[in-house]
Amino acid sequence: MRLNSIRNLSTISKALGPERSRNELLAYLKESLEDEDEVLLALSDELGKIVPFIGGPQHAHCLLEILETLSRIEETLVRDKAIESLCKVLVEIPKETFEEITLGLIRRLMTGEWFTGKTSASGIFHILYPRVSPSAQVELRGILKTLAEEETPMVRRATCLNLKKVIPSIDKESLKKEILDIFKAFSKDEQETVRLQSVENGVALAAQLTEDENQAHIKPVILACAADKSWRVRYMVANTFTELANAFGPEITHSDLISLYVKLLKDPEAEVRVAASSKLSGIAKIVGSETVSKLVVPTAKSLLLDESQNVRVALASDVMDLAVIFGKTLTTEYLMDFFLQLLKDEVSEVRFNIITKLNLITPIIGKDELQTHILPAIIELAEDRQWRVRLAIVQFVPDLALQLGVDHFNEKIGSLCMNFVGDCVFAIREAASTNLKQLTQNFGSDWFLQFILPKLLEISKSTNYLYRVTSLFTISSLCGVLKPDIYVEHLLPVVVGLGNDKIPNIRLNVAKTLKALITTKILNPEIIDEQIKPILKTLSEDKDTDVQYFSNAALLSIN
Repeated sequence: MRLNSIRNLSTISKALGPERSRNELLAYLKESLEDEDEVLLALSDELGKIVPFIGGPQHAHCLLEILETLSRIEETLVRDKAIESLCKVLVEIPKETFEEITLGLIRRLMTGEWFTGKTSASGIFHILYPRVSPSAQVELRGILKTLAEEETPMVRRATCLNLKKVIPSIDKESLKKEILDIFKAFSKDEQETVRLQSVENGVALAAQLTEDENQAHIKPVILACAADKSWRVRYMVANTFTELANAFGPEITHSDLISLYVKLLKDPEAEVRVAASSKLSGIAKIVGSETVSKLVVPTAKSLLLDESQNVRVALASDVMDLAVIFGKTLTTEYLMDFFLQLLKDEVSEVRFNIITKLNLITPIIGKDELQTHILPAIIELAEDRQWRVRLAIVQFVPDLALQLGVDHFNEKIGSLCMNFVGDCVFAIREAASTNLKQLTQNFGSDWFLQFILPKLLEISKSTNYLYRVTSLFTISSLCGVLKPDIYVEHLLPVVVGLGNDKIPNIRLNVAKTLKALITTKILNPEIIDEQIKPILKTLSEDKDTDVQYFSNAALLSIN
């Protein structure tokens, strides 16, 4: 009950009005802070939303006392949510009173005996610093230095975590004189949770400094982090590598960071290799395909046989994007082995990641390479034991058809495409039915009559009712694509014939299919009156209520 009440705090405040909300509701909430953590978490969240209901920005400061108390609570989730709401409220405070109110708040947070107030203080720096006077900024930088030197690891970690948010607001001179020292101290902290956060601070600082300053101050720290004894610190370097490269620029990246990246690809910890593997295309965008193909790809190739399947999964998800950057020549020379080996990987997620992005490379490598290298692997994977892999192949078929053209498609993969319509998995049969519509639009009605219709007639007579349903799905998807006489001569008899099926689900889908044929207006009124109306009237009296419902809906669509 208390939790639900707190979650409706905005509604309550709106109903009470601004004055009563400030005088009565907030007073009540101040006395109700000895509650369970779940209730306090909801309260911390809701307080950030009610500024408009207590009188607007000029009264936003009324919320600070409660939020300050919540930001000192030991439970981390409550405290983090309170800081988040505190930042929302502080933004609303008018400029003329902002400095006085906020400096008082941060001074109080700094004086608490327990570490929680100090960790919360670090979380609001980025809101305060840009809006206060230069003299107040000097004081805030002093507070920041004090927090960075705190004995309590939790305070240093929180300060390091939030430092990157305030760095863009600090003038360059102060960055070089004061913040760089804090940054370097964090990178050597005895706590790995502090050191790993310093990597992102390096990215923020590098974006503000010149190339020479980065060479002198930031690069040595990043290199040290990449060689850190803790794999989590090295992981953070690998995970933020594209951001680092962008901040440093192509020259430093080419001269120093590429060799570092290659080391990360060889890291003994699998998690680091996973993070590094996912950055291949990002690095190529910065330093160019020639550099990556010569300096990085040979090492990345060793990951094709990596003992960790997560590394191979990450590699498969990124290497296709790399092909877009490489172009045809470099892709054929350097990446084709990647594709073929990953398509044969024993882990289905690796195969899946490659297949879902095959549409990126088919326009790049051209028809000849597609037929020679990729197509045999696709034909083999069409019978993969993992249905998600088969589904990905089905979804790739329309793109493949456009690249191959009608003759090569019929020769190489046409029969395979129709086999999907009879797959044992519904999602694949449904996707295959949708594909037939796209293929028919591309290749024309004559192609449909020659290659699709025989299989469609076959599955409509299957003893397995699931395949009979699929034939109806396919006919529905083809509405509006074929010539009208094809529907009358070949497809409508199939639908009408299934109207007497013993399975209610078949009869239900007959009604749906007939409605689709009616609403697309591909049949003339005489055909509808003579062939469709009678079967729908019969079905409208069916013993199954669902069949009745959809039949009546189809009859209504005639008028």
